[in-house]
Amino acid sequence: MTYGIYAIRFVYCCFRDWYKHTETLERLKASEQLFLDTIEGNEDAVAEQIEKIHMEETSPIHYNKEDSLRSVIKLAYYTYRDNYVQWEELPAGAGYADVAYIPKYDSGYPILVIELKWNNIHTIKKKPL
Repeated sequence: MTYGIYAIRFVYCCFRDWYKHTETLERLKASEQLFLDTIEGNEDAVAEQIEKIHMEETSPIHYNKEDSLRSVIKLAYYTYRDNYVQWEELPAGAGYADVAYIPKYDSGYPILVIELKWNNIHTIKKKPL
C-alpha cells in the first residue's frame, strides 16, 4: 500500500505547485502575441521575439543551423494548436515551405508560411496574394 501513498503525495505536490509556472505562462502569452504580431505584419515585434527565443534556446555551436531555427520557430509559435494545424516541409510551388500553419476551418486566421533562410534572403520572392 505504500505505492498509493507515494502516488497521492506526488499528485498533491504537483497540484500544489501548479500556480508557480510563471515563466511558462509568460512564454505562452508571448507566443500568442507573436501570432497576433505576425498576422498584423508587425515585423519588428516578430523579429524581436524570434531573436529572443533563438538566443535563449540555441547553443552558439548550433545557432545558424536550420534544425535549430526550425525548433525556435516551433517553440515561438507554440500556441498554434488552438487555431492552426502545423505542417513541415509542405510542398509549395517549386520547393518546400519549411513550416506552414494552416488555419483550422472556423478560426478565421490567414495561412502562415515560414521559409527559413540564412544570409540568403534574396532567394525568397514576394508573390501577390
